[in-house]
Amino acid sequence: MWGSKMVRQTLTAFSNRGLRDVFTSRHHSVEVSRERYTLIVSRVQWSAGLFAVLMAAWIIVDALTVSWPLWGVIGIERLFAAAAFLMLARHRFAAGPASAALWAVATFVFVLAGFFSLSYVMFWHFHDTGQPLFATTAYFYAPFLISGGLSILPLTALESALLTMPLFAATALSLVLSPEPVGGGALATLWQLFLVAGISNVASMSQLRFLIALVEQFTLDAMTNALTRSSGEHVIDSQFALAASKGSSLAVLFIDLDRFKTVNDRFGHEAGDAVLQRAGRSIRASLRDQDTLVRWGGEEFLAILPGLNAIDAEAVVKRMGRNGFGVRPDGTPVTASIGIAERISDKTLGWAELVDLADKRMYAGKMAGRNRYMNAGGKTACFVARNAIHAIKDRRAA
Repeated sequence: MWGSKMVRQTLTAFSNRGLRDVFTSRHHSVEVSRERYTLIVSRVQWSAGLFAVLMAAWIIVDALTVSWPLWGVIGIERLFAAAAFLMLARHRFAAGPASAALWAVATFVFVLAGFFSLSYVMFWHFHDTGQPLFATTAYFYAPFLISGGLSILPLTALESALLTMPLFAATALSLVLSPEPVGGGALATLWQLFLVAGISNVASMSQLRFLIALVEQFTLDAMTNALTRSSGEHVIDSQFALAASKGSSLAVLFIDLDRFKTVNDRFGHEAGDAVLQRAGRSIRASLRDQDTLVRWGGEEFLAILPGLNAIDAEAVVKRMGRNGFGVRPDGTPVTASIGIAERISDKTLGWAELVDLADKRMYAGKMAGRNRYMNAGGKTACFVARNAIHAIKDRRAA
């Protein structure tokens, strides 16, 4: 029953975007990473604050159900664990990628797994005191509860699997130390934990898929599937700050489609929308997975290229020229004017200055005759889409 339910939920989670987004975070957009980071940190810190209180309060329960001196020893362990949870709950996490938030989750899981592992050792050491079944059962099934609790976090399949490993280790330790496991045979117990972890994993992936869909809905331009300008400003702000802290390159391309207004005037806005969509797809096809495309406004696009210097960025522009920007309704090629700017070579102090410089170079290329780009340094202007007609013919032939 559980197995078939897991399969159905997995297929549902994978149906929209495929396996990649829910299996690993490597290809997540900056916006998804930022929202995941905020959500994971807030939920982990809330849970850590709750566990800090529960860990200390449970000493009373142990005192009523577990014999002395065992409950005293475990009580000291509880106080240390409560202090660790309190520190985690009050820690000020600096904004960063979602991978940084996983350290908070890992700390939470390792504190719990370490506490219960030490508790199992103490129960084994004081086995001759005859502890009641209630006390031993509560400790034995704790890893199951923790594994299920991970379902409240939007985690990838790989992240969930790594985070449940300490829980499997703690459970295996309890099975080794206990001559008569509470949950039955060792294999049956591990299988039960595997099922719980699997269901939790599916729930986490479903949350992640839902989060990605929400982020895309509110951050992507419906026409071109590029980022909206407000979202793009957040991205370039964080990318510029990251590049400045690491001393690395950051290039931007300001792209303006030439004479786009004539398309709307001659063929109508629906035809203009189709041209925009094709141009957006063509531009994105020339970019890397880690690059970001923003619809800056109207027929203007901004491409954010982290880690690329001025020469590399110019190579990207030339690749765009070879790929072309699509065709107009009358069959003529769509051309563009492009300005290139790079953080280090242009010695810019902020992202707004970087974008403004690329915008000015785009305009200079447009004034020089359109269908051109101006490179970083503003020294040369070259044709961009001189091969666009050939690219169109090649695609038609294919």
